[in-house]
Amino acid sequence: LMARMNQIAIWADKPPFDKLWWRFWSTYAGHFKTNFLFLQGDTTLRHSSGISSEMLISWSLLLIIGLLVAIKKFRRRPFWQLTVIMIGLFPLAAALTQTSPIATRTLQATPFFALVIALGISRLKRPVLIAFFLLLTAWEFNRYYHDLIYAYPKRVSQPWHGFDADLGPTIKSAYQKSQEQQKALYLSDKIEQAYIQGLFFTKADPRLWQTKQLAPFTVAEFKDAQPNQVWVVTQDDCSQKDHDYCVLTY
Repeated sequence: LMARMNQIAIWADKPPFDKLWWRFWSTYAGHFKTNFLFLQGDTTLRHSSGISSEMLISWSLLLIIGLLVAIKKFRRRPFWQLTVIMIGLFPLAAALTQTSPIATRTLQATPFFALVIALGISRLKRPVLIAFFLLLTAWEFNRYYHDLIYAYPKRVSQPWHGFDADLGPTIKSAYQKSQEQQKALYLSDKIEQAYIQGLFFTKADPRLWQTKQLAPFTVAEFKDAQPNQVWVVTQDDCSQKDHDYCVLTY
């Protein structure tokens, strides 16, 4: 757990204090932007379809109304004190990482946002407003669900939008080539969790890895490529722009 944290933490590369401070507050503030909460959401397609974001747009006014009412009740009601404070603090842990706002790291905020939106709904007294809200919510949810079932699978099936779908076959192919040609296998350090991916797809001996940290590959920066090496690199270093990863032989 801590090994992963040390890789993605804002202090992982030992930056100066001003840069560390800026990373924290820029990520923290990013969780309250309308683009994350209501428009696009998490930019990673594993976590979000890119449609309707973390909350429906139709809920935005209700959220504002609910927050105003909750703040008004803040002094007299400990329940709403906790709710407002948790909404203010929910990005705290995620802000310690060098990533843009990620949906899976903010799940703990869901019940508190739901409570505030419900409070906003309770302030809708006129039947016409309630009917309008229900119709708008139904239309927006239908749009989201239709996209999720029909369009989203097509988007994520593309190599450059997928779930690292072609990384496994690419590593297997490179490993086989390195064995046949008796060349060293290297994985670019731009590959996320390269050691985990490499150990799994090369079927490395777990005993050798656990006791001696020996694996049939090396993770390194691609600029260090030398003769008699087989590399798995990302799209940035690959001429085949229709794939996320490719194999280069030297």
